[in-house]
Parts: sequence; C-alpha cells; structure tokens
Amino acid sequence: MMFSTRGFVDQQGWTRLNEATNSVLPDYDDEEQTDIMDGDKGGRAANAHSSVKAFMDYYHRLENVKKNCGHAGGTLYTRAFHADRQITLDGIKDEMSDIRNMDAYMATYADDEQYPVCRLELGLRKFGSCVEAINSANKPARKVDMAHWLETMADIIVKRANSRKQEADNWPSPYPPRIQNLMLEQQALGALIPPLNWSSTLLS
Repeated sequence: MMFSTRGFVDQQGWTRLNEATNSVLPDYDDEEQTDIMDGDKGGRAANAHSSVKAFMDYYHRLENVKKNCGHAGGTLYTRAFHADRQITLDGIKDEMSDIRNMDAYMATYADDEQYPVCRLELGLRKFGSCVEAINSANKPARKVDMAHWLETMADIIVKRANSRKQEADNWPSPYPPRIQNLMLEQQALGALIPPLNWSSTLLS
C-alpha cells in the first residue's frame, strides 16, 4: 500500500500523514508493519515515536549513496541490497571501507533498515521508482493552487485514460506488449534447439 502527501514535505507534513493513516488504519502503528521511505525531509524523524519499522527505499537510497560516495559506492550498495546471504553482505561491506567516508555514511542507518537480507520478510524488492513515476506524471497538479487541484487531477486522469485506451485500440496484436515480447523470446529460444533424429535414437 502506498501513501502520498500534498503540501510541504517536512517532518510536520509526514507526521500529519502518519496520523491520518493511523486514524483510518488503526493497525498501521504496529511493530509488524514496515514503512518504506526515502528517509529524507523529516520522514524518518516523523516515525521515530511510532512502532512501525523503517526501511530505506532502494531508489532514493541509491541516489543518495551515489551523490555522497560516487558511482563505485552506488554499485557496492546495489550489490549489498541484492545480497542473499549474510556472509556475502559482510564481504561487500568490507569493500565499502575502500571508498572514502562510505563506512560512516552507510552506518547512518542500521543494516536491517537498508539491506533486505537482514529483513527477510521484505524479499529482494526494489521500491520507489514507481512512486517517482507517479509523482512525475502528476507534476502539473502539484503546481496549482489547492482550490484547483482536484479539477486538475481529474483532467490528468481522464487524459491519461483516453491515451491508454487509444494505445490499446491501435495495438495490432491480440496480446499485450509484454506477453507478445515474451512469446517472441520463447520462439527464438525454441529455434535454437537442434532437431532430434528419432530414427537414430530408436536404433541406438
């Protein structure tokens, strides 16, 4: 489930969002819940007094690591994020010590707040990019006065739906693009399988 806030993105804004969420979902403030966040602009501080566990979103964390530790640091973080064993993670963390200040920067969050192998219930997922895509698509509505926000959002939704419908009507195949591509890939793989000579197989 994803939540978004309209207005200033700061600790006060995130606190209001958390309070509103908890008012409609009383079980939200529970230690079994995980809030996947970017940890920026007061988001983490707003959760400091709740029971919800924090986990740093892959997309935003990667961008911040690259900003502070360079491309090499970002590559190490990506490897650490996808590590499937603790011993693998420990080895990658040893490599991080070769990059200036990376040890200290990564230590700003606990391992179970940034590496899925330390939070097995989450799985090895990436978060954040889909939210950023939504934010980008809705930018026009975020720039208007609150009085016109609902009308602008309705206009965006209708235009987006009509655009998607037009794309679907113009698609020549009865299969969606993703399924069509998978079918073509499987056909190409099948073509690589050499024919079997059944007569020689039976004789042997």
